[in-house]
Amino acid sequence: MDKKIAYSNVKNFFDSRACDAQGVNSTMLQKDPNIASERDMAEKEILLSLTYDVQVNDVLDLGCGNGRLADLFKNVENYVGVDFSENLVKLASERGLGTQYKFYVSSVTELHKIENICETQYDFIVISGLLIYLNDEDVSKLIQQILTLCNEECRIYLREPVSVLNEKLSLIDHYSQELGTYYNAVYRTEAELLNFLNPLIVNGFKVAKRDYMYKDLKLNNRAETIQKYFYLERIR
Repeated sequence: MDKKIAYSNVKNFFDSRACDAQGVNSTMLQKDPNIASERDMAEKEILLSLTYDVQVNDVLDLGCGNGRLADLFKNVENYVGVDFSENLVKLASERGLGTQYKFYVSSVTELHKIENICETQYDFIVISGLLIYLNDEDVSKLIQQILTLCNEECRIYLREPVSVLNEKLSLIDHYSQELGTYYNAVYRTEAELLNFLNPLIVNGFKVAKRDYMYKDLKLNNRAETIQKYFYLERIR
């Protein structure tokens, strides 16, 4: 039986990162801050390439961290960022963005408890580096919640590090020499991730694009995992 992630440990980890790490590295988790910045820029370039000719009005950013991706959505009517780390949400709220940007402290599996989130149907949903911190049953629960929050026409951007070992890699209370602390994450295979996304496919979404996140090999600096992104669309 798989060991499960204790979410309190993940929350404490990111609350601490928000206080100790600088800039984007509070969520990018790199020993070299220059690598963190390059990875951040690479992801933003991909997101911009996916949205440059798309009309986006309402954005939901799940696991928004310090709000590093919010700046990309400059002309939206409504941007909602959600993270369960109070310290990261505080950093996001201090970015000085406009009144259309709102950040909430919440578990992504309990979005239904926040009325201000659930009263909107979103046409763009961001899930960047989040699912590795959720146990399997909560990944499934999140996908079901997303279905209730999608507009009729909706696009979903998902970025995840995936296992290249042909099996799930679970790090439960694993001491990381690089991070200097204990770390929890579940790295699923690409096939496992796509299986979790199947309810979206059944409800009219298609995987319009999937690819490696970083073309520069130095940015893919983990032997057991590689960063990939998946872009789903439902266009009526």
